[in-house]
Amino acid sequence: MDKVKDGYLTFKEYADKTGVTYESVRQLVQRHQKELKGKIHKIGRRKYLDHKAQDFLKERQNQKTNTPTTANTNIDEYLAKIEKLEQQVENLTAEKEEYRNKLELEKDTHIKDLQEHTRYSQYVTVFLSGTRKEKKKLRKQLMQNNDTEEN
Repeated sequence: MDKVKDGYLTFKEYADKTGVTYESVRQLVQRHQKELKGKIHKIGRRKYLDHKAQDFLKERQNQKTNTPTTANTNIDEYLAKIEKLEQQVENLTAEKEEYRNKLELEKDTHIKDLQEHTRYSQYVTVFLSGTRKEKKKLRKQLMQNNDTEEN
């Protein structure tokens, strides 16, 4: 038990002290068995990490947390990117709606123009090839259409 007094820590105590899980400590020890040989001491059923083992594990953990892929170090950066992307989505949605309205208006204008051209084309066809009665009827329709368009 003198070793416990000398600052040796169990895997669980080390995990609590460093803010990681027991499982991550166990896996790290397992991964670095060769480097930690002679630095882990078994007393009863428990394994203890001596100072050298603790320093080694701490160094490995620092190397791991200093990588750019660690979420904790980049969370603010990711949140800023998310906010920027959300703003872009909002802007693009507004633009899309604006274009949709513009296209709808253009479509309606084109349809109206085509209907008008079709109607006049029919009138011209009847006027050129129709009988007097048809021509008289056509003039009357044209006059009525012009009156309704002016109102």
